[in-house]
Amino acid sequence: MKFKSLILATLVFGSVSAMANTLTAKDIDSANISAKELAELDAMNSVGQDMSVNPELANFKANCMRETCPIYILVDKSDQRADIFIEGKNIKDGAVDRDGVPFALGKEDGKGRWKVTTGMAGHETPLFDRHLESDARVFQRYSSSAYPGGDWNGFGNMPFAMFIRGGFAIHGTTGSDTWGNISKLGTVPLSHGCVRIHSENARRLNALVKKYGVANTWIRVVP
Repeated sequence: MKFKSLILATLVFGSVSAMANTLTAKDIDSANISAKELAELDAMNSVGQDMSVNPELANFKANCMRETCPIYILVDKSDQRADIFIEGKNIKDGAVDRDGVPFALGKEDGKGRWKVTTGMAGHETPLFDRHLESDARVFQRYSSSAYPGGDWNGFGNMPFAMFIRGGFAIHGTTGSDTWGNISKLGTVPLSHGCVRIHSENARRLNALVKKYGVANTWIRVVP
């Protein structure tokens, strides 16, 4: 009887764990969310957050494109990796920002590239080639109300979200290096259209975008 109870408890615990993992595995359904729903989410998540941009740096190079932008994010869907350039230099080559502050590699794949997760079949991440959408849509804490089970250290299930357009964002995700969504980065497309990166990397990138402003930030997604 004790043995059967142990098996039952194990199965129940496994089911609960699987359910929690399922909840953390999803973000906004990027392509299908309505503008109204997105506005409501933005309003909910902006409470208590500083949405301002460093006035000394905002828009100082607003006519930039791709590599000419101070921040250039190049996402490669084919190998689920991203290359990050600061002031024209790849972070793996020792990039520094305008103030000479080094931007270290952070969580990378051993070759200086960030692991990412892009959209799964039916929820593909578009081939973006543009500035981020708005300074007002760069958040530190962000949660999708549709999937409230996930969270990363109190920053929601889409931590450090930087919206590219509509419901599509580049953001951190849940779990750790050994479990959950973070452990799946760099493997196969799994998101609902967003570009997921390691939450520690998202934190650092988010701070830099807030410093420069979206007019000086470009993201390109290639097949």
